[in-house]
Amino acid sequence: MGARGGGFPLTFIPAGSAAAAMFSNLALLRERPRGNAVFLLNAGLLTGVLWLSPLVSWAQAEKPPETVMTTLVGTGEAGNDSSAQAVPARSARLNQPFDCRYDAVGNLVFSDTANHQLKRWNQANDTVEVIAGTGRKGFSGDGGPARAAELDEPYGVAPAPDGSIYFVDRLNRRVRKIDGATGIITTVAGTGRPETSGDGGPANRAGLVEPNGLALDPKAEDLLIADVQACRIRVVDLNTGVISTFAGTGRKARDGDGGPAQQASILGARAVRVAPDGTVYILEREGNSLRAVDPRDGIITTVAGNGRKGYSGDGGPALEATFNGPKELDVSPEGLVAIVDTENQAIRLYNPKTRVVTTLAGNGQRGREGDGVPATAARLDRPHGIAFGPGGVIAISDTNNHRIRLVKSVPVGSNSP
Repeated sequence: MGARGGGFPLTFIPAGSAAAAMFSNLALLRERPRGNAVFLLNAGLLTGVLWLSPLVSWAQAEKPPETVMTTLVGTGEAGNDSSAQAVPARSARLNQPFDCRYDAVGNLVFSDTANHQLKRWNQANDTVEVIAGTGRKGFSGDGGPARAAELDEPYGVAPAPDGSIYFVDRLNRRVRKIDGATGIITTVAGTGRPETSGDGGPANRAGLVEPNGLALDPKAEDLLIADVQACRIRVVDLNTGVISTFAGTGRKARDGDGGPAQQASILGARAVRVAPDGTVYILEREGNSLRAVDPRDGIITTVAGNGRKGYSGDGGPALEATFNGPKELDVSPEGLVAIVDTENQAIRLYNPKTRVVTTLAGNGQRGREGDGVPATAARLDRPHGIAFGPGGVIAISDTNNHRIRLVKSVPVGSNSP
């Protein structure tokens, strides 16, 4: 997982694109810090936006552009539409969706956890379809069609560039794969036995205790597994199929900053993501903190959270902020880290350049209200998933509201840390 740089000084957003549609409200554009953008108008209508090299990031702005919350998938009532037939997205019934990730073509893959299925929102026709699982709780189906397989509470998902999908089959204590070309499901890691074993050997003969989170590196060569109860991050070399420990000693503690990640203790390794530059972020559920592993030397440090449970620190140093049972994270193409602060009913944002934490969505109160209002005024109910998507949108698995929500109007190219 080598370092990868990125970022372009100029980004043009053409008229008619999804990104331009997000900025059609000029009142929102006027909230932008001045000097960052040229707004292209024709007869009073927005025809394009040219973002200049972003000297002031959105996370640094005194008054960030207002974002709006909407529903992408779900009715808000628990249920299931388990047939192979695609269903209109806002008519689809879900039951506690957890992780979500956009695939290479802009579709959103998510785990419909209490329905024991993986589903996909198709951006081309705004429908939802089942891609794995019969809806029955169990373990079966390896070597056959993914839709005919039985799953047991799928959690983390990781779409690969080739169309394959890796996912955590949590209570089966396995990581499984749906082949992008054939739709066949197989086990990649885990035996089903709740144990930590198998380092240095085939991943599908290794034991996992309770895998939760999942991430591919930028080259899709390494698959990282967050084993929350084992307090470790395991890694599978997808070229060889061999598993090893990437971070964590297995001890339920929070220590080791400044040393090798393999010698550090991780308190509840709930989620993991790899940034475009190769930095590996680890989210500690019980440790209430975000840690980072440097791709150059493998050294681990805490970058956000002081370890105490709470909801504080917005706008101040990230190391002084508090979280409450964070469950998932994602990293934007520009390197910003979105954190699902589950028990605070909020989505927080960490900027690695300014080292500041802010709230992106959620007002801290459990509820379902908020579509069409600013994202920070909306209510969430124990969210568990987050995904940066095309055109700067952000998808949120609003778990106990049985919906996938969408945050719009995050300017493309303006979030550079």
